[in-house]
Amino acid sequence: MLNMKPLAVAILIAVSSHALAEMNSAQLLQSGNDNIGAIDQQGSGNYAYLQQEAQDNSQATITQSGVSNSASVYQMQGFENTTHVTQFGDSNTLDISMTGSADGAIASSIGNNNSIRSEQYGGVSSAMLTQVGDNNAIDSSLQSSTSALVSQTGNNNTAYVTASSYRLGSNQTEVTQNGDDNQATTRITSQFGNIALTQDGIGNLANISSSGRSTRVSGVSTGQTNTVDISQDIETGSVRFEQAGDGNILAVNQEGYSGYYQADVTQVGIANQATLVQSAGEQLGTSSAALSQTGTGNIATVIQR
Repeated sequence: MLNMKPLAVAILIAVSSHALAEMNSAQLLQSGNDNIGAIDQQGSGNYAYLQQEAQDNSQATITQSGVSNSASVYQMQGFENTTHVTQFGDSNTLDISMTGSADGAIASSIGNNNSIRSEQYGGVSSAMLTQVGDNNAIDSSLQSSTSALVSQTGNNNTAYVTASSYRLGSNQTEVTQNGDDNQATTRITSQFGNIALTQDGIGNLANISSSGRSTRVSGVSTGQTNTVDISQDIETGSVRFEQAGDGNILAVNQEGYSGYYQADVTQVGIANQATLVQSAGEQLGTSSAALSQTGTGNIATVIQR
């Protein structure tokens, strides 16, 4: 009976997959304990690169079907790392880099000219990134115990996710984009934080930044060309918003320390504008603001110091 180590099996898979399709290229390098790698390419002009130098149970799987797809996986540090890459279509690009601890990443692109970039550093980080459509882009950077869930359905959507945690905390970011030409940028640095954003429509823009301890941001933009700009740097903060319609603009800035702030915003209609600013500096206190606008061209400003 022929007994081959996982490294040998992975190399055979890579070589055989390379021989099946014309002009495909597959490279695989492994070292350490119990590594398993598999590359399966169908079509022409595809390129896959997989390198694992971990000392524990690392696994990586790349499957590409179509023309001119590119994928690379890079895992260096050990302990239960895993990667799953699937691309169906043409000219898709995917790059995943993970170093250390119990990391995990699952990425999938179905369509053409999509791109995914994922980086994870330490802790119990995990990323699940999916794309269905054309010309979509995801850029995810996770550090320590953080997780990211990004889903894009449509065309020309862009999502940038940056997350890090401290003091044994954990953060979670979830971005869902349905439609075309939506843009989302999220940044979270918190001990226990959460960002949940849904964009449903065309040309919606969101920029969300949250830092501190026990921060929460969640909201939905439905329609066309709605804009959301939220930033908070506080001990405990929460923002919930909903925008439905076209051309609505929302800006929320909660700043301070131990402010226990909360904002609840709803805008329905066309070209409404809402601005909420809650800032207590270093003073302890509790602030709450709720705003609802329905119609066209409404303007509201709430400031609490």
